[in-house]
Amino acid sequence: MKKCEFLILPSIKEGFPISILEAFSCGKPVISTRDLHDIINGAGITINPKSFIELAEALMKILNDKEFKIKAGLIGRSMVESKWSWNIVGSKTILLYYSIKKIRDY
Repeated sequence: MKKCEFLILPSIKEGFPISILEAFSCGKPVISTRDLHDIINGAGITINPKSFIELAEALMKILNDKEFKIKAGLIGRSMVESKWSWNIVGSKTILLYYSIKKIRDY
């Protein structure tokens, strides 16, 4: 991921792909489908998964607009650090397990 310029994930349907977080952690912008708009959130471009024209336009934007590419990469990196770091996700997971255990103990 470190060697690429950006990530393209034009899937028709996705859950929460870890590859996007990997790209964000490396400061790489992402092109993906509108299903993932809330995750991308300024760190790339979302497209209609069945539109080759939108994909081509997104590619041209990232390839030709260096300022956008850098800004999107910085946004992605910031989101990983503030929302999805191992410390944050791990803490939330532990709290979830304790809350489930507490419910089961009643």
